[in-house]
Amino acid sequence: MENTQTQTSKLDEKELTQLKEIQQKFQNLQFELGEIEILKLQIQDRHNQSIETLKTLQTQEKDFITSLREKYGNISLNPETGEFTIIK
Repeated sequence: MENTQTQTSKLDEKELTQLKEIQQKFQNLQFELGEIEILKLQIQDRHNQSIETLKTLQTQEKDFITSLREKYGNISLNPETGEFTIIK
């Protein structure tokens, strides 16, 4: 059986400092990537909410136009002034 000896050595201060800096940068990057993922989820949630709001507004607009047609008939409406012309 072969006798194996191990020798323990130590990095010099410059190498150890460089290693610690790399490790710290890696940890900072992991944290930043986590923050980015959270922001992406928040943006996706806002996007989904905006789509739902858009659908609601489109339905409200359609219902409003339908109610105007029921009341006034077929009209051309100026939304800025509220003036309309009955189309015959």
